Formats: sequence, structure tokens, C-alpha cells
Amino acid sequence: MIEIVNITKHFEDICALNKVSASFPEGEISVILGTSGSGKSTLVRIIGGIVRPDGGAVIVDDMPVYDNETVGQRIFLIPEEPYSPRYMSTAELVKFYAGKYEGYDEERLKALCDSCSVPMKTPIRKLEKNKGLLAHLAIAVSMKVKYLICDDIFSSMDENSRKLAAQMISSAVRDWGITAVIALPDTDLLPNISGKTYELETVCRS
Repeated sequence: MIEIVNITKHFEDICALNKVSASFPEGEISVILGTSGSGKSTLVRIIGGIVRPDGGAVIVDDMPVYDNETVGQRIFLIPEEPYSPRYMSTAELVKFYAGKYEGYDEERLKALCDSCSVPMKTPIRKLEKNKGLLAHLAIAVSMKVKYLICDDIFSSMDENSRKLAAQMISSAVRDWGITAVIALPDTDLLPNISGKTYELETVCRS
């Protein structure tokens, strides 16, 4: 289980998060819902161990998320704008992640890419944006991590790609029992995703 306790984060004079607490149950999909400026992307990066809060704690399976290799191998974070080197294809990028995550399933990746019509040997940056985002999601799901943390990549997808993404996440939760925490500005973007929703309110500047 992932627990966040009194998470607070400031960026100079802006309070992005103010004492946010929640528990994300295992084997389910949890949605962090918030408009632009609500702090949902900041919270996602904090949960993923990329950004440290000014106060509060993130506990994963009773362990702190920061500087913890064991926890790091259980979490895959997809940022809002996933990065890939200019020359790397899906087949090449996955080798980087496979060195970190022990559960990588090559056949699963191929099946996911085929289902989304994502060519594995084309550099990701040369793919149409929808395909590139689906490629990153397919890589993440194929690692079979315990926790998939996903920032809002869905706003940049067309409707068909969002449906494919929702199917990918839902099947991973159903078939492998992963826990998915995804950030959205509006639940209508992924109407086929069912799960507990946590709504963030925009915090006023101080």
C-alpha cells in the first residue's frame, strides 16, 4: 500500500500542496483529480520519489520512498512528458528499464505494442505523439511492477488512444494485481476507468 501523510510542498511563494494525506489501496486504480495548478503533478512526482516534500511522508509497503532501492524497484513513474533519447526506439528504451526491474515481460510488451499498433523499432520521438505515449505506457506495464504511478499523459491523447491506455491499465490491474495511481484533470477523459477518486483543490498563493 502507498500512504501519503501531511504532504506539504512550496515553490518559493506558492504553496502547491498543503498537508495532503491519502491511502491508495493495493490491487486497485486510484485517480488523483485536479485542475491545472492543483498540485497533482507535484504530488505524483513526490509519490514516485522524484521530488521531496517540505513536510510529511510517503510510505510504500511500510518503507519510506526516498533513497530506497527496494521501493524504487516496485514503482514505475510515467511523467506528463515522458523522455526518451532521440535515437531510441521502444525496443531499445525497454532495455534500459529491464536492467532495473526484474519482472520485465518481453512477450507482454510485444503484445501491448501490437494491440496499439506501436512499431517497436521506430525511434519513439519520430512516432506520432499518441503512439509515443502509448509506447511509454506499454513499457511501464510490461515491467510488471507493483505500483504504476502515471501523471496526466491522457490529456495529450486522442479518444481512441485514451481507450487503449485505459484498457492497458485496467488489464494490468485485473491480470497482475498491480496498483495504479493516475492523475487526471477530468474523469471524463477515461470514462472506462473505475476506481477511487481523490480530488485536489487549488491551493492559494501565500
